[in-house]
Amino acid sequence: PSHKYYVKSDVNDTVLKSFIDFWVQEIEPEINIDNYLQFYQLSEEFNIMKDLLISSKEKWNEYELNIHALNDPSINDKKYVEQNVAENLDGYIENYSEPLMSLKIQTLYNIFSHKDKKLSKNDRVYELIQQHYLKNQESSIFVLLQFIDMQKINYINLKDSILKSDQRFG
Repeated sequence: PSHKYYVKSDVNDTVLKSFIDFWVQEIEPEINIDNYLQFYQLSEEFNIMKDLLISSKEKWNEYELNIHALNDPSINDKKYVEQNVAENLDGYIENYSEPLMSLKIQTLYNIFSHKDKKLSKNDRVYELIQQHYLKNQESSIFVLLQFIDMQKINYINLKDSILKSDQRFG
C-alpha cells in the first residue's frame, strides 16, 4: 500500500530535496547560514541529521545565526529563535546591539516581552531605544520601554524618560 506523509516543517523545495537525498542516498547537503534553520526543522521533525547540523552550526556564531533567521522572510515560525534571543538578551545587547535593534518592531516586542527573557542591561536598552528613534524616527520603538526596569536605570536616563514621556506617548 502507498502511504502519504505531509511534511510539517516550513521549508523550501531545494532544502527538502537535499534532506531527502541525505536520508535516502546519504548525500551530504550544503548547509549554510541561509538554510540552516530549514534543515533544523526537518531534523527535528524526522529525528535525523542532528550531528551534521551540530558540526555545521559550529562554523557560525549563534548570535549571527539567530539574527539572520529573524530577518529571513521565508521562516514563518520564529518563536523558537525569539525565545533563544530572549534567553540570551544581555549578550545580544552587549555584542549585537545594532543588528538586534534593526529587527522588525513586532519581533523586538516578542523578544523583550518573552516570559523567559534575561535582561539586566536596562540602561543600555534605554540608550539603544533612544538611538534607534533618533536614527529612524520610528516612534513605535518606544513600545519596548515598558520592558525596562526603570528602578534599575541611572538617574540621567530616568530623568530623560520622565521628561520625554509626554512626547512619546502623547
